[in-house]
Amino acid sequence: MNRDNLFKFYEKLYFHEIEMREKLNARIQIYLAIIAALFSLIAFILKNVTKLEFAGTGFSFIIILAVDIVFLFIAIYYFGVTPFV
Repeated sequence: MNRDNLFKFYEKLYFHEIEMREKLNARIQIYLAIIAALFSLIAFILKNVTKLEFAGTGFSFIIILAVDIVFLFIAIYYFGVTPFV
């Protein structure tokens, strides 16, 4: 290979690696945003609890909190597994 062909080859490799890094960062940022949103929802809900009653609103509070915690664990699981697959 002469120098021009070698330079073009390295240029292609360089841009390919930059594209792969950008794709990886985009995938990671989506999961991080979901985790941050779910965690802030849990913090907001728990901060505004004054008295927990097992009436209609208390029961719905427990259900929403449990679903949010489950979704948080699912998001954390996929954050650890998916971006590197």
